[in-house]
Amino acid sequence: APSLPTGRCQRPRTSADGRPGGADQDTISPHLGRASLRARGPLRMSRVLYILRYYPTLSETFVYEEIRALRARGFEVTIASLGSRPDGVLNDALPDVPVLAVPRRPLTGRARPAGPGARWLRAHQRPKDCARLPWLISKIRDRFDQVHVHFAGEAAEVAHALWLELSLPYSVMVHATDLFKPRPSLVEVLKHAFLVTTVARHHQQHLSGHGITAELLRCGPDLDRWRPSPLPMGPVRALCVARDV
Repeated sequence: APSLPTGRCQRPRTSADGRPGGADQDTISPHLGRASLRARGPLRMSRVLYILRYYPTLSETFVYEEIRALRARGFEVTIASLGSRPDGVLNDALPDVPVLAVPRRPLTGRARPAGPGARWLRAHQRPKDCARLPWLISKIRDRFDQVHVHFAGEAAEVAHALWLELSLPYSVMVHATDLFKPRPSLVEVLKHAFLVTTVARHHQQHLSGHGITAELLRCGPDLDRWRPSPLPMGPVRALCVARDV
């Protein structure tokens, strides 16, 4: 697969069942392109809304690198932030894109009758969180072609609610905690996404058991910026640092 900026994901040459990845894979957005071809025909630039549970935060630089790469390919990207974390002040490499900071207690839409997305969201999130959906709808209506979300959690539930309200298609990248410590909405949210991707074949197989087809996108460094040292001769000792979720 072509090298991509640090933390972004590299599409493998084959799908889960061994079929070739397709001739278009090196020329399209790794997360949005192939689905765009399926949904709208020839590739065109898209207006993409990223819904992030926290922004900024120090632990999601891979998302920010991905956004930069989409901007470099001509996509219009806007971030909708549902919250922030104190460690965000330590991140001095944020993408240069518009940000919609969703208020904690917005007044917009409180008197509006609840639509299908709002009613669905009430079954999965706290009332004070659901109350923010009308504000977000008022800010994004007719402005975007698709929504993209990392992690099948609260942000993905909001994306699903927006789809119910506005018929705005959404894609989700599944990582780990969201899959192995899932929210009750997991299967419903992913089955209605126009594209689901995940980071490992093990995750693909787990999702398949729920009737969900996911494309494999492995996260890796940008090999134009990070060059691995030659491996030593003989046995190799490796250290993996990760969470056991």
